[in-house]
Amino acid sequence: MIKITEPSFATTFSDTTKETLISSTRSHIGDVVKAMSFFSGKLFEAAGEHDYDKLTNIDWFHQDFVTGFKQTGW
Repeated sequence: MIKITEPSFATTFSDTTKETLISSTRSHIGDVVKAMSFFSGKLFEAAGEHDYDKLTNIDWFHQDFVTGFKQTGW
């Protein structure tokens, strides 16, 4: 799960100080980094599982492979 930080703006845009805007922008950048890290982790997980069925069903995969995939039961 990704936890996004609530921005700390003042009650109106015109009341927001530069310091608050800088702090909120840095927080936003940090949130984007956390999100990208989360998604890249999910991509690495998916990469590790990619084609795993070729190993768990090797006999079936091999039967189709040796026919040049003219047989496609796998």
